[in-house]
Amino acid sequence: KKRAEERGKGMLLIQTMKKDFLAYRKTLLWIPFYILAFPAFFTWIADDSSLFVMMSIMCTYLWIGSVLAYDEKYKAESITGILPVERSTVLLGKIVAMDLVLLGITGIYILLSLLNSALAVQIYAFPTFGHFSAGALFSSLMLLVIMPACYKWGYQKSRIVMILALVLFFMLFSGSLAYFNAL
Repeated sequence: KKRAEERGKGMLLIQTMKKDFLAYRKTLLWIPFYILAFPAFFTWIADDSSLFVMMSIMCTYLWIGSVLAYDEKYKAESITGILPVERSTVLLGKIVAMDLVLLGITGIYILLSLLNSALAVQIYAFPTFGHFSAGALFSSLMLLVIMPACYKWGYQKSRIVMILALVLFFMLFSGSLAYFNAL
């Protein structure tokens, strides 16, 4: 009986992730554009090595912001509230979906960096494991700050928390980058 319950929770997790991907596919279609446009606007701020981390933080912010805004607009929380789904499963589904989006961002970025190497143009530097780890770490930390605020106060009231979290994580990242470059 316990295995059946665990299997049921796993299926509910997959279903909530599938709901996020299907409901917000328009936002997903814009992410490759953000990846293409990001270096054009932010290469003056960041060097080649830190551009991937900044881009992953920004795409995380844009994805989760649109997901939470649409959830509030279409009252998705009230619908999931009447289903036999725990709130932790819904939250975990959003976090795992964001991690899958981050893997997709990494894949697109690696393809673009390989294409740049073939064309001998250096816009996208090849991300190392450290860049991917830093992007995943800062994106996950930002999710841990934004998600509880949005579920507690709603998207509209917690927009200032989201903007402050974005600025804070850009500052933390640039500060840690300056520290490691000084070593």
